[in-house]
Amino acid sequence: MKATISSLNDVPESLRGEYEERDGKLVLKLEGEPNGFVPASQLAEANGKVVQFRNSYTGLLKEIATIAGVTEATDLSPIKAKLATFDGINPVEYKELKAKAEEFGKKGLKNADDIKVQITAAIEAAMTPVRQELESEKTARAEAQNRANEALLRQTIGDRYIKAGGKPSALDFMVAESKQDFHVVGNEVKAKDTKFSTVNPGKPLEVDEWLTQATKKYDFAFATSKGGGADPKPGDPKAGVKQLVNPTPQELGRYSDEIAKGELQIVMNSQ
Repeated sequence: MKATISSLNDVPESLRGEYEERDGKLVLKLEGEPNGFVPASQLAEANGKVVQFRNSYTGLLKEIATIAGVTEATDLSPIKAKLATFDGINPVEYKELKAKAEEFGKKGLKNADDIKVQITAAIEAAMTPVRQELESEKTARAEAQNRANEALLRQTIGDRYIKAGGKPSALDFMVAESKQDFHVVGNEVKAKDTKFSTVNPGKPLEVDEWLTQATKKYDFAFATSKGGGADPKPGDPKAGVKQLVNPTPQELGRYSDEIAKGELQIVMNSQ
């Protein structure tokens, strides 16, 4: 028996009483609904959901195709290859790391080199005052050493200059002149590297030899004896003759020629 007919003529006369008119159609009278029967209203609703699902599915395939870089998502191989690039990536962890990267970026730290630059700058800023203090201390030590060297040179040259009959008023001049030939090395007055003895060739110039030469070059800086009318005694200074005061045996040998010629007079003063 048909559930719905258009006319009673479509069924035997004995069965025509089993149909009734409903919504312009002849529908079989049933008690309850047969197995598998789906009302039209439910079928329409189901069809609507199918259409909605199909549309959603089609839209999803288009999005997947866009992500995979293909025209249509008919071939899943490119899609699978694209998804494989995300293996091992934790979305939550990625989000946290991205937030930290953005925070560092606001501070000017975009890569490892930027961090190195900032660390170097911080160290340099911290070390600048230390370097300045060390440089100041170095300068102060150098100035103190220069003053000490100056004092030692003045004392060494000055003492021997005065003993050789030098005028105290010319002491500053003679000390200044001595700096052309002598300097202080290791707390000792020594001849410069280019200054050599003429008495002992190859040997460094000595202060005493330099003073002997100075008596000729700077005779105005040395005092001469003044005659008093009395007969000169042995050892008394002679006018116009340079003096060698309290010479050592070495000095006597060194200046023997000048002494013999009368150019240099030996003067022995009691100490």
